[in-house]
Formats: sequence, structure tokens, C-alpha cells
Amino acid sequence: MVDHAFRDVMILLSEAVDFFVAMLVQIEIWLRGPLNSFGLPPKIQSVILIFGAVALIIVVLKALGGVIRVILTLFLICLAIHMLSTQLRL
Repeated sequence: MVDHAFRDVMILLSEAVDFFVAMLVQIEIWLRGPLNSFGLPPKIQSVILIFGAVALIIVVLKALGGVIRVILTLFLICLAIHMLSTQLRL
């Protein structure tokens, strides 16, 4: 039963990551349009987008640091329960 729940959580996390990556790709394509119309070369566009992404990550970590910490803690607890249940054959 614990294996089933752990597998469901992992599938949910995997699908969430896939969705997040697809959103990032769409945002990148959307942002490259105006940068391309300014006549910037692709390498410069990539540098600008990377700096923007780093700034966005810093802002998100500052704003949601507590939430991310809670999610990570819950994930580690679930992982520990899974590891213990496989060792104890629960």
C-alpha cells in the first residue's frame, strides 16, 4: 500500500515537472520573438534569457522559500517511510 502511494506521488511529481518544463519552453519561445525582432543574435538572446531566469529563480526562492522547504521535507519523509517499509516488509 505504501509502495502504491509512493508511486502515485512520484508520478504526480513527474507530471508536474513535465508541465513546468513545457511552460518554460513556451515562455522562452514567446520571449525570443521580440528579442529576434530587435536583431539580437541567438547567443545574446540566450544570455539575456539565462540572466532573466536566474533573477526569476532568486525571486521565487525568496518569496516561496518556506513552501519549498515544507515540500522538500514532506518528500524526504515519504522517501524515508518508503525505505523503511521496504526494509521491514510492511
